[in-house]
Amino acid sequence: MSEFDIMDVYGSVDDELAARVEIFWAKHNAIVSAIDAKSRIPEVAVVAMKNGELCGVGSVFKVFHEPLGHYFYGFRCFIAADFRRQGLAIELVNSVYANLDTSYSIDGQKKPIGIIVNVQHQGLNQSLSEAVRSRSGLIFVGYDSRGRQIRVRYFRNARIMNRVLEV
Repeated sequence: MSEFDIMDVYGSVDDELAARVEIFWAKHNAIVSAIDAKSRIPEVAVVAMKNGELCGVGSVFKVFHEPLGHYFYGFRCFIAADFRRQGLAIELVNSVYANLDTSYSIDGQKKPIGIIVNVQHQGLNQSLSEAVRSRSGLIFVGYDSRGRQIRVRYFRNARIMNRVLEV
């Protein structure tokens, strides 16, 4: 059981929570400008609270990953320094995955088929060696141009679009 209250809020962030998230990001210098913070509010998918204090925010955005040839929900999160501990980011990504997986349906070729994460933390990039992370189900698929690991987790009913191979 988590020591945090994890709340899925994708598509339902009210004005009060939006203000709290914006203040949280500003207080911790997570997002540089208020304009950027405000524009990112619709992407907020999950929050972590402890004793009523906001301590982590996860957001998603639709992104096309060229090497894999499909759309995904890009996942990013910020956790306040006082609450960083091994596992909170995994709780956030697992919560977002579960919520989006439940709502996934095969109804269009431009619909995200899973989540994708660029591992930002330098220490994690150096220490993550499992091809498939046991606690998150995230699968290693390569590195980005800055040498950071890229990991994906497909929705349970996801289907890929087959391509015609050129000979």
